[in-house]
Order: sequence, then C-alpha cells, then structure tokens
Amino acid sequence: MINAFSDPEQLKSLCDSQFKTIVELSKKIQTLEQENKSLRENSKLLELSGNSVQLPDKVIDIIRLEVSEQETICKLQLILLRNNSIIRELTLEEARKVEIFSKILVNIENSNKPKEAQFKKLSDTELLKELENDSQDES
Repeated sequence: MINAFSDPEQLKSLCDSQFKTIVELSKKIQTLEQENKSLRENSKLLELSGNSVQLPDKVIDIIRLEVSEQETICKLQLILLRNNSIIRELTLEEARKVEIFSKILVNIENSNKPKEAQFKKLSDTELLKELENDSQDES
C-alpha cells in the first residue's frame, strides 16, 4: 500500500486521517463503555426493586392485620412504588397509581370512622311532642 503513494505528503495525509479516525473511534468506545456500565448498574437496581422485593417483617405483620383486601393491595402497591421512587423517579403512570391507591386508602379510612351523631337537647315537653308526632306518622 505504501508503494501506491508516490508522494510522501500523500502518505503523511493518509496517516494523519487514519490517526484522527482511530482517536475518534477510541473516544466513542470509551463513551459507550461508560454508558453500558451505567445501564448495567441501573438494571441491577431495577432488579432489586422489581419482583424480588423483600418486604420487612413489620410490613407483613401490618398487612396481615388488615381486614379489607382492597386496603392490603393498596398498601402493598404503595410500598413497592415507594421503593421504586427511592431508586429512580416515578413514571407518570406510576405517579397516577400512587394517587389512586392513596385516594382508595383515604376513602377506606373515612368509611371506617364512626360517624358522630348529631343531636340537640330537648326539654321533656318537646320530647313528648316528638314522640306524639312519630306515633301519628306511623298510624
């Protein structure tokens, strides 16, 4: 191949362009290796936070005490989503799930609260009138 170039300047130009190409490709390789390493680390973290999540014993005990299956599912899913949020930012879909599960839990808690009875003090005569009115309504 060296014999194909009659002028040393042409040979030098070829060498320079080959050197530049080698440097550029080396930089690309280094960048891609760093990206690959980063992706592998992220995939390991995702594996840890995915299906193989080990729930603490306290959480399992709390879940066993729950009466409602809805409440149990909501709490489990919220725990899993919390674990994901520690590792990475939640997706829009996951954020919506957090909102939905939280609303369900609030609704369950509100429905389990005893309702306060509303009453007013009445005198004996007013009570007798109310009793008479109720007995007339039933007739």
